[in-house]
Amino acid sequence: MEWCKENDLHFNIKKCKSLRFSRKREDAVFHYKLAGQILETVDYQDDLGIVFDKKLSFNIHIENKIKAAYSSLGFIFRSSKDLKNGSTYKILYHTLVRPHLEYASIIRAPYANKYQQAIEMVQKKFIRRMQYRLTSTYPLFDHYSDLLQTFCMKSLSDRRRNHLLIFFYKLLNNQVSSSHLLSLINFNVPDHRTRCKFILFKIPQSKSILLNHTAPITRMMTTFNSFHSLEIFDVTLSHFKKQLMII
Repeated sequence: MEWCKENDLHFNIKKCKSLRFSRKREDAVFHYKLAGQILETVDYQDDLGIVFDKKLSFNIHIENKIKAAYSSLGFIFRSSKDLKNGSTYKILYHTLVRPHLEYASIIRAPYANKYQQAIEMVQKKFIRRMQYRLTSTYPLFDHYSDLLQTFCMKSLSDRRRNHLLIFFYKLLNNQVSSSHLLSLINFNVPDHRTRCKFILFKIPQSKSILLNHTAPITRMMTTFNSFHSLEIFDVTLSHFKKQLMII
């Protein structure tokens, strides 16, 4: 508070909250004060469009974004009943719906299959409705992957993977400046006697399976290691993106 006073920065105490991150079932109760007033304790808080909950699961954020995406999707369905142009229909979806589902996906990508399917279901609903609008037949038995190929689209899970790897490329090639994030990347030193396929990045061991699948840097290294043909050094960003298009 002294620093704030010296720099003439004032807090609105009513808007300040206390949020404690913990995965314990029963959290210890602490009362934090600011300018002599006790801050309201909350279980989650929105910050720059991302909802941080006390367990850092981002489940509340994902649920809110899915609701917002369905709301925008309903608006498209209602306002484009006479639209027969597939390209325009896709542009509306890409502009109004998909950004809700992909915002900050590098940080809050869902680990639970429940949320992965819930996010993908939004695009499934759109692509089936688009097929009906263009052909007047509802694709009851068409496979989702076939419809994606028909309309030259990628699944949202594939797009999240690509966004993750593109950020990883930028980080390793000094297009994103963060010495802290770089310090978290571990390169694997191979044993000259091994005949196994070389794994470029060493994944840190953790007692928590959830941490291995949710920590962004760990996910980046794990995802890259699963594609042995990818080149991430000495290639341009455009060339790296072309590699991602064919995996």
